[in-house]
Order: sequence, then C-alpha cells, then structure tokens
Amino acid sequence: MRQLLLGAVFLVSAGMSSAMNLGTVDMAKVLFYFDEVKILRIEISNRESRYQADLNQEQTELDELGKKINDPKTDETARQEMEKDYSRRMFSVQRKFEEYKQKLEEQKDTELEKIRQTVYKEIDKIAKLKKLDFVMDTKQVYFGKTVDLTDELIEKLNNRKPATGR
Repeated sequence: MRQLLLGAVFLVSAGMSSAMNLGTVDMAKVLFYFDEVKILRIEISNRESRYQADLNQEQTELDELGKKINDPKTDETARQEMEKDYSRRMFSVQRKFEEYKQKLEEQKDTELEKIRQTVYKEIDKIAKLKKLDFVMDTKQVYFGKTVDLTDELIEKLNNRKPATGR
C-alpha cells in the first residue's frame, strides 16, 4: 500500500516537472549479494542448528523414557510416575521449541532492520551524489528513464567498514 501511494505521488509529481531524475534499486538483488546479509544467514543457520541439537537431545531423552514406560517389566506405580514426567517434559520441549522459534524471528528481524537502515543510508548518499529526485524499487517502475543504482549500491555496501556488534 505504501509503495502504491509513493508511486501515485511520484506520478503526480512527474506530471508537474519533466526534468525528474529517478533512480531504481533491485532490493532483492541487494539483499542477496550484500555480504552482511550473507553473514546473517549463516549466523541464523548456526543458531537454528544449536537450538535443533538441544531439541533433538531432549527428544532422545523422551524416546528413552517412552521405551521405559512401554517396557512390560516396569511396575504400574513407576509407569504412572514416568507418564506424568513424560507429559511434563513433552510440554517443556514444545514450549522450548516455540521460544526458540520466536527468539530466532526476533533476532532475525532486529538484524534485518539494522541492515535495511544501512542500505537506506547508502541509497541516500548515492542519490544525493547523483542528484536524483526519487529512488524506487526496480519492481515498482514499469517504464520511463531511470538510473539503476543496484550494482553500485552493492559494491559500496560490501566495500564499507562492516558494522560491529554481531
């Protein structure tokens, strides 16, 4: 909706001035080739692997407990206690899975927002340097004379000093 509104504002503005300078950026390409995004993908994957290993360990322990519950040699009192323990632990694993999932999403969103801000700042610098009136995503421009900033943006982003704190 925001992009459509910006497009409408641009079209109205373009009708007022024929000397409009428009730049475009293929954001999907930028986010694919920007080194910080590649690093983030690896970090998220590593976190997912650690969380999955933890969950797998707990699942293995639950499987062992399940075998003891189903063992005909287990007396009824012990079986009932194990079933209660099994239910508690199963609930705990499910809760932990949801917590891990939420934590990963929050971390990913936070890091992606930092990356977006970095990209937007670099777009702003390039646009000012090239004296562009507007910069839009390539997918939002169907016709007209534009300056594609994508490759230049990727190069500048990857050649700048990397952000710290990760």
